[in-house]
Amino acid sequence: MPFQSHAPALRVSVFAEGRINYRSEIDGLRTIAVVPVILFHAGFEMFRGGFVGVDIFFVISGYLITRIILDDLESGSFSVVKFYERRARRILPALFAVMLACIPFAWAWMLPGQFRDFAQSLVAVSLFASNFLFWRESGYFATAAEQKPLLHTWSLAVEEQYYILFPLLLLILWRFGRNPVFWSLVALASLSLALAEIGWRTDPTANFYLAPSRAWELLAGSICALIHHRSAPRAGNLQSAIGLVLILAGLLLFSENTPTPSLWTTVPVLGTALILLYGQCGTLVARLLSWRPMVLIGLISYSAYLWHQPLFAFARVGRLDSPGPGLMMTLAIATFAIAWVSWRFIERPFRTGPRPLLRRQRQVFLASGTAAACFIGFGVAGFAGNGLPGRFDPAILALAAAGADRNDRVGDCLPDASGFSVATALDRCSAGPREGFRVLLLGDSHADHLAQALREAADNHGFRFTQFTVNSCPPFADLVTASYDCRRFHRDVSEYLDSAAVDAIVLSIRWTSNAEFSRFDNGEGGVETGVIHPFQIGSAHPGSPGYRDALLTRFTDGVRGWLDRDIPVVLVYPSPEAGWNVPERAVKLAPHVRRISDLSISTAFSAYQTRNLAVISALDALEAPGLHRVRPADILCNSFLADRCVNVIHGQVFYVDDDHLSNAGARLIVPSIVDRLQVIVGHRSAVTN
Repeated sequence: MPFQSHAPALRVSVFAEGRINYRSEIDGLRTIAVVPVILFHAGFEMFRGGFVGVDIFFVISGYLITRIILDDLESGSFSVVKFYERRARRILPALFAVMLACIPFAWAWMLPGQFRDFAQSLVAVSLFASNFLFWRESGYFATAAEQKPLLHTWSLAVEEQYYILFPLLLLILWRFGRNPVFWSLVALASLSLALAEIGWRTDPTANFYLAPSRAWELLAGSICALIHHRSAPRAGNLQSAIGLVLILAGLLLFSENTPTPSLWTTVPVLGTALILLYGQCGTLVARLLSWRPMVLIGLISYSAYLWHQPLFAFARVGRLDSPGPGLMMTLAIATFAIAWVSWRFIERPFRTGPRPLLRRQRQVFLASGTAAACFIGFGVAGFAGNGLPGRFDPAILALAAAGADRNDRVGDCLPDASGFSVATALDRCSAGPREGFRVLLLGDSHADHLAQALREAADNHGFRFTQFTVNSCPPFADLVTASYDCRRFHRDVSEYLDSAAVDAIVLSIRWTSNAEFSRFDNGEGGVETGVIHPFQIGSAHPGSPGYRDALLTRFTDGVRGWLDRDIPVVLVYPSPEAGWNVPERAVKLAPHVRRISDLSISTAFSAYQTRNLAVISALDALEAPGLHRVRPADILCNSFLADRCVNVIHGQVFYVDDDHLSNAGARLIVPSIVDRLQVIVGHRSAVTN
């Protein structure tokens, strides 16, 4: 697991039962990684490249563990069972303590859907499979990553999957000599890196979470260990300084939009390898990293890594408003205090000294298996019990259920960019009579949130409805991000319209978030979280006016492109965003009202106007005979409350999260869309006659 400290104390002179000299600069290197990771997860923009710390620790872990194995192989004392016992002693006590501490907070604060996901993660973590779980949960409507207390254990799962196979591989290769071992590891690392470089383009989520595309980082550390096993370590001021610069470059210059892992990741990985190979005692880098506070933080870094995510996640789950920078910094500092206690009273007693707890091997495995079985049992009960809704009042559950009040075909009808299929959409995402006025819903998730209400309208009004939507992909030409490619979606839709008759297009996307390259802050405590992947628009910098204007031009040109086909377009303007997760906020506010029917939540109309000014101006400038406009803000803002955009009114929840309408919310908007479609039908009938 990243952030493990293998040295039992600051003054320890040996590592791993006396066979490997302790290098204090490695603990300092852990500090350089763990602090940015924690501050990155706390949401501080300055540390947006802090996720690189995990890559750094993969290299460190590969180096240290491989040195242990090589030393045992050299002496003829290697035992697979003993190896796993060591791993259990070092990893499981603190991990199980964190999992146990999470349960009462999850029980008290998490809604059934959240608790069901949490219960599932308890099972996955116990089986070292949480990376698979979080990969599969990464769909658009999955629980927000910031609210998953065990999300960070994906890296632990990657390491343990690696260490299930790696010792056996090394044991087999060792009999052929050191050179075959070395070149085999180089070949495997190269293959894994190539897989990562392909993976971020084809399936970036799987590429991020799964071990095959991460193994090269651990293997880089293993290769460094083998180099040191073959020849005496050498000190190099220049090489280690370059290594430190490369690490800092990754931490300071990378962002969520940097493909990870990929060839870009070789920057911090190479930097870490250079320090491991050349940053020996006596170099300037070693002296810096061996500074006592750096070493101390490095020693407790495993516990710090384990505890920080639950602290941050429950702060977000339990509070009415998004926690501010002051609270998050306080929690970050508290992480290290808790980590010291965890290191001193949980980690060390199980793994160090002449009389560690659970002295016998059998005791270690029996205790580990029993604890894991308990967590699995509790997790299965929570998952099978659908999040144990009996913990809440039925009125509260009714509010929480709005989070699931979305298009019931979202799994089939809102794929990622690589998963869209015209044939699938025609088969599974259509409604209404086979023959009739043909309407195509086109867009991203902000089209999908209208889909179920439009399907209902198709059945009621007798028009043929089909949904072509792709997650995060506006249906316009030449739109690519660092993580996905929307061009095939546009091409497939264009080819379909070349060969099929469509009478009207309903076009809806999340205009402003894409164009402004920003999440919504409602100014009242609701700050949307999550990653935005900017579209590549020449040399324009995301977030700048030039970028916004260039992207809006591409969007409006795209609308004109559909209009040029002589197909009427019902253009849906930006829906009001909420900023906070509306069902969750409703649940938290419900105890403060006399009756659920008294509950209302809203945001300022002025915030909507300011946020969407440039987009609305660009859309208003479009002129074409076949263009029809629907403005959701005309319905959701000022109609129920003066100068406010409603999220909840009289206990009726209009959003499933912080920006997507629920079916209840969509049913307010769709009648206006149907009115425009009827105008189009009437116009067509008049022309025909």
